[in-house]
Amino acid sequence: MKPQIKIFAISDGRAGIERQAQALASAIAEQIGAQVETKKLTPRAPQVFLPPLLWPNPISALPIEQRDILDNLPDIWIGNGRRAIPYSIMAKRRGCFVVQIQDPKVPNNLFDAVVAPKHDNVKGDNVFETLGGLVWYSKNQIKEELEKFPKYLYESREKIIVILGGNSKTHKFKQERANEIIENLRALQNPNRVFFITVSRRTPKEITQEFRKFAQDNNHEFFENTQIDGPNPYISWLAISDAALITEDSANMLSDCAFFGMPINLVKLQGGSKKFDRLHKSFIDAGAARWFNKNLQKFTYDKINSVDLVAKNIIALWQNK
Repeated sequence: MKPQIKIFAISDGRAGIERQAQALASAIAEQIGAQVETKKLTPRAPQVFLPPLLWPNPISALPIEQRDILDNLPDIWIGNGRRAIPYSIMAKRRGCFVVQIQDPKVPNNLFDAVVAPKHDNVKGDNVFETLGGLVWYSKNQIKEELEKFPKYLYESREKIIVILGGNSKTHKFKQERANEIIENLRALQNPNRVFFITVSRRTPKEITQEFRKFAQDNNHEFFENTQIDGPNPYISWLAISDAALITEDSANMLSDCAFFGMPINLVKLQGGSKKFDRLHKSFIDAGAARWFNKNLQKFTYDKINSVDLVAKNIIALWQNK
């Protein structure tokens, strides 16, 4: 019997980084019938403070239980995050087919392929662009998530998902802005509309509590985390929502909604950067997003699923290696 094709999704375990590696790995796996293994690498100081190409002995930076990562290499290695780069380079040198996600800020030819969002402006013969972050959900996964939350399938009200980010290097979510958004939601309420409100780890706690109270007081749905709120309904909300209100501070949040073809109303926070300006422009130019202007805008566009196309291109590259 021919051994099953194996794919590693490599990251340092941070949710957003890991999730993108898993998304691409899963999209490739579904097309070729492969098995995906998620691997977390957590190198330690002092090497992590050096540029990736200057780590003297990357293996020694890993905890002992992770040091065998290169001993039994997969057919396809997908790495994401700066701390995965030294190991991706080593895997490539040992003959593994290696894909690195996001702008590696090292020469692209150190990998077989680089997958970067359009707004990162990474160019090269082996670079594949996506719109926003890497997002992918299988039909079975969506079906299973909907089956976990049958009550939403019978929700007759118009469904609006509200996805709130928070403080980051580029953006700040301040109390004054939170109050404005809550007032905007209050004005948009009607008996035939329900808000599905969710927050991120970066959302300030006091702001999270205010949105939770707003949801509870007005018969809306709210999710913070599984410890407080039970099973996570996020994917089911994405699958059934009619429109989205999303703060501007996350490529992944935008990509989630674009994957499902929802009209995206972008909500401004304080701050920004040229990179985020390019991100927003790419979604607006694709017809997927518009800036929120206190009115809920509804429009249509073709679902954006660049990951499937990238997966096909990577498979072709791997097969012809």
